[in-house]
Amino acid sequence: RIKLENKGSQVEDFAVDILGEYGGEDDIKLAIESADNIFERGASFLYKALQKYRRVLSSIKTEQERKAWYPYCWLRIAECYFHLGRYHEAAAAASVIVYDRSPWLGSEAAQKAALTKLDALNRLSKQTKDPADQRALNEYNTWAATQPLVRDLMGDGPTYNAAIDLEAKARTAYEAKSPSDAVKNYLEASRLWE
Repeated sequence: RIKLENKGSQVEDFAVDILGEYGGEDDIKLAIESADNIFERGASFLYKALQKYRRVLSSIKTEQERKAWYPYCWLRIAECYFHLGRYHEAAAAASVIVYDRSPWLGSEAAQKAALTKLDALNRLSKQTKDPADQRALNEYNTWAATQPLVRDLMGDGPTYNAAIDLEAKARTAYEAKSPSDAVKNYLEASRLWE
């Protein structure tokens, strides 16, 4: 009742938190609502949101709950890490639902997780300039290009496809000992990613 009578206020936020805290183990929807409520409050609340989503994962009891909430929680965990600037963890969390033969690839959460992983790896490689991070980005892009479901999930737009194709051409040119073509294709792909 308190929640319903105080829409859009801090009182509603606290009511949602309390309901999720004490009723979340028995009602996954209450736990998700509480975690989402905390997530939406902003960056300073993301560590608490991480705890809430992990608690939801540990509260899942049935296969139906698993199908409904497992990919969603991992997406939100990836987004929390991403917004905190912890790109390694964001990519790892997204990888829980975005991988070869994943049963989650058809879900909306996997679509967003695939993009979150791509963004995280892209930012990480630019931020660290570490060859291992660049290699991880390249491997993910190559893998995504060969996986019809992932390629469709990440968008079948001309810019995405062109960037993937240019990176593949750059790798092929490099392996064929044609560095000028490799550099040209790689620079063009980088421009498209930006």
